[in-house]
Amino acid sequence: MRRAGFCVLVVTVVLVSLGAAGRGKESGEAWEKISLYFAPPAQYAGKFGNYRSPLLFDDGTRVQSREDWQRRRAEILADWNGVMGAWPAVIERPRIESLGDVRRESFTQRSVRVETAPGQMTKGYLLIPDGDGPFPAVFVPFYEAETSTGQNANKLRDFAYQLTKRGFVTLSIGSPGGDARKPDAAGIKIQPLSFLGYVAANGYQALASLPQVDGKRVGIVGHSYGGKWAMFGACLWALLEFSNTGAINGAHPAGMLDTVYLSATTFSTLGFGDLTPVGPVRFLTGTESVSGFILISWSASFLYLEMQEFWRRRI
Repeated sequence: MRRAGFCVLVVTVVLVSLGAAGRGKESGEAWEKISLYFAPPAQYAGKFGNYRSPLLFDDGTRVQSREDWQRRRAEILADWNGVMGAWPAVIERPRIESLGDVRRESFTQRSVRVETAPGQMTKGYLLIPDGDGPFPAVFVPFYEAETSTGQNANKLRDFAYQLTKRGFVTLSIGSPGGDARKPDAAGIKIQPLSFLGYVAANGYQALASLPQVDGKRVGIVGHSYGGKWAMFGACLWALLEFSNTGAINGAHPAGMLDTVYLSATTFSTLGFGDLTPVGPVRFLTGTESVSGFILISWSASFLYLEMQEFWRRRI
């Protein structure tokens, strides 16, 4: 099945290439119309900014050791908290109230209210696969929880449903208070996206406290608004709170362009070369390569289907 799927992908990419080559004139005309939107304004072209290295302390001294980096991380976090507002203490064991179970295929769907901030309970769904466990788990935020759990027409965004069918416990919630632009911050004076990062940290704690979950294997994934939520959760909690996140071999120290280059080779599944990740950060690069493969192949398939429909209408 895997080999057949790969062959279908290769054939799809070849067909897209042949179709594009056979309609070069149309593509050229289309490109002329949109090309100006793929270049920055003249006043910004080639200007990437004179950004300060994150490996410099506020007093100008440079990070020289792992111990220095721990102090620098604390300094960065203090700066961010000063701008966005400081988090309250992350809840050790957030309350989870069960509102009822429903059987769905090979898993149990539990309606819950989970403690996302002190004094704040947010509705969502806990999906638990059949079996003994403990299972890996994923926190899945979105505008609302029904899309993530496959309970409406948005079938291509049902990440929690798909993950649970594959053996993950998932916790899905929507924006606290229901407003994505201004989530209910439970009276905490904090920037909204930072607050969502705080909610993600508590979602992590809630999952890790469950007997069905392996607390050492808890992640977060999101799409669109949920994607921003996931990024802030990962940056402000998972990476800043776990002391050993790994390093990049081949760059001393790794600059911004080094990390962009590593990310590009990973996302495109080109493979590691002069830069290689070591330590826990390998989990992120592995996830990125899988995401890149899926998105690139999906984009090629989607483009072919859309262009096929376009050609049919033109003819």
